[in-house]
Amino acid sequence: MFDHIHIEFGNEARNNAAWYHCGGYNGPDYWRELIDTGKSSPYYKPDMLFHTAGQASYSGRNAGILKNAPNADRFSVAPYLVSQLNKKDLEILDTDEKLFRWVFAKPIWRSRDSRGAMFQNYELASAAGIELSIYEVNHHTTHGDAPVEPRNKIVASIAGGINVANDMLLMMREHKLRTQCLFSLIQHKYRAHGVGDIYLWGTALNMRKGHERYRPTFLACMLANKVIGGDMVETIHPKNEPTFDTTGYFAYKGDAETIRDIPVIWSYGFAEGRRRGLILMSLDVSSARPVEIAFAGRAVRDEAATWRLNADTITANNEFEVGLPQVTVSRDTLNSFGPGYEMILPPHSMIVLEWEVR
Repeated sequence: MFDHIHIEFGNEARNNAAWYHCGGYNGPDYWRELIDTGKSSPYYKPDMLFHTAGQASYSGRNAGILKNAPNADRFSVAPYLVSQLNKKDLEILDTDEKLFRWVFAKPIWRSRDSRGAMFQNYELASAAGIELSIYEVNHHTTHGDAPVEPRNKIVASIAGGINVANDMLLMMREHKLRTQCLFSLIQHKYRAHGVGDIYLWGTALNMRKGHERYRPTFLACMLANKVIGGDMVETIHPKNEPTFDTTGYFAYKGDAETIRDIPVIWSYGFAEGRRRGLILMSLDVSSARPVEIAFAGRAVRDEAATWRLNADTITANNEFEVGLPQVTVSRDTLNSFGPGYEMILPPHSMIVLEWEVR
């Protein structure tokens, strides 16, 4: 059973490059009146949530939607990642290390810089008193004049999977985004006009028993969901934590710029009763990093369960043409686990931990 029923108005509200064409819109009062009608129904229950929706990159239109439908329970957007990849990008990002530093930095910039779409959407939604939600998210490398190979390198690799999962967790923390939908489960390829076959939008390549095969994006989100629950709690990093810089295009129609001091290690904590969950992400493109974990109390039996997303290279993927899957999940039990526990976080990796406190 689902905790809530989600009802969305205006998916793809920007279609046909005009206000709300194909989005089910018929005047500024229409969605508000539909929601009023729904909430006044004798069949309505508080666990039914009404979402209005706009385009993540069009904050001006979103301000109007929020104003015209103040009775919505959520305002939903689809903040796709790396929607464009151009030859001018690749002129700067001429190695895999440069490319993936930029890929990792783009969603972080989008959420933390005042010019970023998600920063702006959160400001607008907060002012309206409406919680944000996400009706779709994934990479979207279908636009621009770059060739198909680097696009697929981004979307199919372990780095791409970590990027999507880290972005969703970052938005949960920065923008209080509790309702998010990864798009999608099935589809091997999408033929982008003038580009070729891109490894979108599906994340499950084969679900037949005994033949399971998943893209890294699916695996990364699966691992995160193993420990998400209860309350997201603060995690604190040392002031001298390692960082990286990256140069590329970030702002819409802006010049290339250098974004500095982006943390290499990202962490997200959860507490539900005595259960604790911790997600560690390494955005380091080449080097392993030592991590020391500190927390209040002691772990039951001084143990923690851990799952790791593993790959030898940053471009490793699980497409059929590589043979055996290159990106795998391993599970282990950490013994002698407690405050001050030290571990090594490999480059371009993800580790999740779960334990109970005494």
